[in-house]
Amino acid sequence: MKNFIFNKKISLFFLLVSLGSTITVFGPEFILITNTQWIHHTSSDLAQSHIGWYFFKNDVWRFPLGSNPNYGYGFGNSIIFSDSIPILALFFKFVSPIMPENFHYFSIWYFICFLLQLYFSYKIVFHFTQNKNFSLISSLFFLIAPIFILRMALHPALAGHWILLLTLYLCLTKSYKDTKLNWIFVLILASLIHWYFVVIISI
Repeated sequence: MKNFIFNKKISLFFLLVSLGSTITVFGPEFILITNTQWIHHTSSDLAQSHIGWYFFKNDVWRFPLGSNPNYGYGFGNSIIFSDSIPILALFFKFVSPIMPENFHYFSIWYFICFLLQLYFSYKIVFHFTQNKNFSLISSLFFLIAPIFILRMALHPALAGHWILLLTLYLCLTKSYKDTKLNWIFVLILASLIHWYFVVIISI
């Protein structure tokens, strides 16, 4: 666990860069979780994710968790199939009684993606170089990777590239036998983001 601990300066730097990146890429008005108008002008996939979440939020709790039958026949039977980032959909459905009537969590998700993209890329580069400054600068290149930014604009769940970096970090630093529980955790986490990640990580 100690390998995941940063000093305060680096942590603060990553937090500020992640917040600044979120504002720069999407605009300052995007940060407000009550502003949902931009979602339906960005991409059809993002609108689909938001609409799926809206039906899920306003429905009763069902079993299995994530069931979303009111969204529509054929594709509305689970929050997974609307790409609404199940881990956040479940959490915010739980806290929705204390939240505004109309809100979204996508700006929070993008901030998390920027932050963890920086974090795990830093850890990977530092594993090879043992140089904090070089690792810090290198992590910024992971943050501006075109494929990463493109996924953000089109498919919010698939912007979670950080879970692939986490997988790579585990491959580089741990033996499989010593980290079976870690792999189980990563696979469960990936399934709560997008099933594409589950397939990639399993391979």
